[in-house]
Amino acid sequence: MNIYQKMAVILGLSLFLPLAWQIVTGKVTQNLATFLLWGAQDAILASALYTQNGNWQLAAAYMCGSVLIIMCILKSRVFEWTDFETYMSVLVLSCLVMWKINGPSWATVMTSLGMFFGGLSQVKDSWKDPSKSPLKTYVGYTIANILSVIGGKSWAIEERFYPMCCTILCAMIVVASLRKTKTAIVS
Repeated sequence: MNIYQKMAVILGLSLFLPLAWQIVTGKVTQNLATFLLWGAQDAILASALYTQNGNWQLAAAYMCGSVLIIMCILKSRVFEWTDFETYMSVLVLSCLVMWKINGPSWATVMTSLGMFFGGLSQVKDSWKDPSKSPLKTYVGYTIANILSVIGGKSWAIEERFYPMCCTILCAMIVVASLRKTKTAIVS
């Protein structure tokens, strides 16, 4: 693991602590379905990347952080499950079936895409109510993901595809969350 990967893992893990606190204190809300899907996807992805000797560390860190966030969301008792989350879950499960049929390389692609599509619930929630989205946290995740992309040993899928998908998704959440900043500036 090189310095960029280490920095990505340390930053990625450290961002879960303030996010957990913000959820427990009711300052922000996060989508339960998103973190359930992300946690499952990251566990499978970390395993698939590990078996390919790829860039697995950030996925493992995110899996651990997702477990913490899931516990905080459940403790806060502020969550919902809509048809959108069900649709995303079916999409994620179909990605897992493709992995089972086609092996670890497909697992990397399909699970990364499943994580991305599963995360659209959080993009939707951040768009609907930007005041409940932790902008600084998702800026931090975007940086951690960029560091992991830079830390890839090669341009192989097992080194850079997952952190690139994460970078794009987190950037989308940041853009959705920035709506509160723009509103505050205009007001």
